[in-house]
Amino acid sequence: MTDQGSVDAAAAIATDVDVLINNAAFTAGGNFMTGDLDAIRMTMDSNYYGTLAMIRAFAPVLARNGGGAILNVLSAAAWTTVDGNTSYAAAKSAQWGLTNGVRLEPAAQGTQVTALVPGLIATETMKEFAANAGIEFPDGVLQDPADLVRLALDGLEAGEIEIVDRIGADAKASLIGPPSTFDLESVAASYGARTLS
Repeated sequence: MTDQGSVDAAAAIATDVDVLINNAAFTAGGNFMTGDLDAIRMTMDSNYYGTLAMIRAFAPVLARNGGGAILNVLSAAAWTTVDGNTSYAAAKSAQWGLTNGVRLEPAAQGTQVTALVPGLIATETMKEFAANAGIEFPDGVLQDPADLVRLALDGLEAGEIEIVDRIGADAKASLIGPPSTFDLESVAASYGARTLS
């Protein structure tokens, strides 16, 4: 997503696209004050500028194919912050702003722009991270990837502009109060997870 030549080549090849899903992103930026500045820039480049590059490249393709939809995959971290990776949370927040801002422009060609804002997804990486942290989630806290896909497709079909799971909804509700931190242990505890000794 950060190499314009690759983005343009993908748009030139994939001429039948009617749904663009922007999900790739660099996540290893770290904290603002202590993280590597190049890694922080890469986090912003992939999440924000990479998403923008894909939208700009594929908007004409979507227009030729009847409008279609753009689904930007964010994170509940967009509405909180992540201690240990504040640059990721800020990049996801910027991507949320981008999604809201860009929504207006392709609407004239019939293109729907939607944000998918999940909390914790039951990927192997997440399960391994939780196990290493000694956290055991009760059933239903980690979103099954297949269920998340169904949630996303149902939301797109219904014309929703934001599709959220339970953790994403709670994160958005927290915007009205003081800044909150999205850390695995506190989120896990609030949903009934237990720490293994």
